[in-house]
Amino acid sequence: MKNLFWRPFERLRVTSEAGTKNNRRMWLCICSCGNSCVVSSNALLRGNTKSCGCLRTAVLKSRKGKQLIPVCKRGHDISGKNLHLDNRGLRTCIACRRTWTRAHPSQYHKVRPEEAKKYAKDWRKANPHYDKWRSYRMTDEAFKAKLLSQDGRCACCGDEFTEENKPHIDHDHRCCPVGNRRKCGKCVRDLLCMHCNMGLGFLRDSSARAEKAVIYLRKWGK
Repeated sequence: MKNLFWRPFERLRVTSEAGTKNNRRMWLCICSCGNSCVVSSNALLRGNTKSCGCLRTAVLKSRKGKQLIPVCKRGHDISGKNLHLDNRGLRTCIACRRTWTRAHPSQYHKVRPEEAKKYAKDWRKANPHYDKWRSYRMTDEAFKAKLLSQDGRCACCGDEFTEENKPHIDHDHRCCPVGNRRKCGKCVRDLLCMHCNMGLGFLRDSSARAEKAVIYLRKWGK
C-alpha cells in the first residue's frame, strides 16, 4: 500500500493516517480552506475527491450572482449536451462517463446500454454474415455455395426458400448440444426450412422416432 503522507492532491494535503473503513485505508487531510476531512486512498489517487467540499461549492456559484448550477463531483457542469438521464431519471455527467468507458472498454454495454444496443444492431445489419460464422463457423461464401447447391430449396421437404421461409443451418446435435451457442463447424449438415429444422430437433435427430411418426400419420390417413 502506498504511503501518501504529506502528498498534495488538488486542494488537499495528507497529514496522517486515519485507520481503515470497508477494508480501505483512510487518510486525514487538511484542505487549503482550513477544514479537515477523512478520505480513502482510492478517492485521492483516482482524483475523485479534490477538496473538503469547498471546491464544489465554489464551482456551484456562477459568475452572474449566487445562482447554483448542477455539477458533477469532478467539477463538470451537468447541463445541456453534458447531461445524461438514464431510465431511472438519474442525472449523470457525460464527460465522466466517456472517461470511464475509455478506461474500461469491456464495460461499455453496462454504462451506456442504449448506445451499445444501437451500435450492435447497426453493426449486425452491416455484417449479416457474422452470426453464421459465430454460431456455425460458416462463412458467407460457404453459405451461398450451399444454398446454390440445393437450388434454393429445403434439403428435407424441398420447399423453396422465400423471405417468409428463410433457410436455417442444420447441424448434428450429437456433436454440439443445443445449449452450446457456438458450434465447431464440422457438424454442419444442410440448409432446412424452419419447420423441418424444428421438427428434427423435436424428434431428437432420431430416425426411429421419425419412422414411428410416419407410421402414426399413415394410421390416421395423413
